[in-house]
Amino acid sequence: MGNKKEKERKEVMTKLVSNHVVFSYDNPENLHTAAKFYRYLDTQYNLAKLKYRPILGTGCYNGVTEPIVLMDYNDFQEYVYNSDWVKGQKTYLRINPQKPQTITQQGTIEPFPGSEARSYYLGKVYEITQEEAERSNYWSFLASKYYICGSEANNHLYHEMKNRKENIADETYSPEGR
Repeated sequence: MGNKKEKERKEVMTKLVSNHVVFSYDNPENLHTAAKFYRYLDTQYNLAKLKYRPILGTGCYNGVTEPIVLMDYNDFQEYVYNSDWVKGQKTYLRINPQKPQTITQQGTIEPFPGSEARSYYLGKVYEITQEEAERSNYWSFLASKYYICGSEANNHLYHEMKNRKENIADETYSPEGR
C-alpha cells in the first residue's frame, strides 16, 4: 500500500520553479554515513540528474547545530524526500519566491512523511551577521553567509531584520551553471 500512496503523491506533485530546500539528514555525526550521502548526491549531479550541485552548509534548528544541504526542491522530491537518508527527520525548510518572478525569498517549515509536525510559514529570508546568528536558535550558514527566516521563533532578530532592504536574491540559492 505504501508504494501506491507514494505513486499517487508523485502523480499529484507539480514541479515548482525557483524553489529550494534546506535539510539535514540522519546520523550526520557518523563519518561513513555522511560520506555515503554526499557521494550519493554527487553521483546524481554527475549523472546530470540534478538541476545544480547541492550546497553543503551548517544550520541551527531549535538550538541544535547540524550539517545541512541546500538543493533544488524538485530534485529533493525526486531523490531525497522518501529516502532512507532522511527517514528520522521531522521537517525541512522550503525556500521560494514571495511572489512569482521576484527576488525576495521566503521560508516555510514542511513536515516529512510520518512526522506529526505541521507546515509553518516563517517569513522573509534575510542575510544576517555571525553575531546575529549566535543570538538565534534558527539560522543557516551557506556559501560563507548567514541567513535567517523572519519569524516569531527569532523574534529578537526578526524585528531588527524586517526593515532591512537586504532581501536575498534567488541567485544566492542557485549556483551559476554547472
